[in-house]
Amino acid sequence: LRTSLEPMMVRWRESLSSALLQKKPPPASPIIACDKGHEVQVQKLLSRVIIHNSVPCPSCLHHGITPPWGFNRAQLTSFFEEESKRRGVMTCPNCAKRNLPPPRVMDI
Repeated sequence: LRTSLEPMMVRWRESLSSALLQKKPPPASPIIACDKGHEVQVQKLLSRVIIHNSVPCPSCLHHGITPPWGFNRAQLTSFFEEESKRRGVMTCPNCAKRNLPPPRVMDI
């Protein structure tokens, strides 16, 4: 997510500089919204240091699904500790809703 937002901020800063040089009103700070309609300024989002106890779904990230599903770290750890006959995948509700294949645990 950060890599897609940083170029947006660079473009905004360039347009801000241009507006100031031309004595025009400054452009509005870019805003990003999730699928649920929550909005946040990109500048605020990039300035936050966020530590989550979850890992984003690699399939959601690959397909640009915002926000990506977060797999619980404790559940991922227990997945490897369990002696089960799983297929090596975990269900992601976002991917399942879009008929995408479930992500492999080794990709998470």
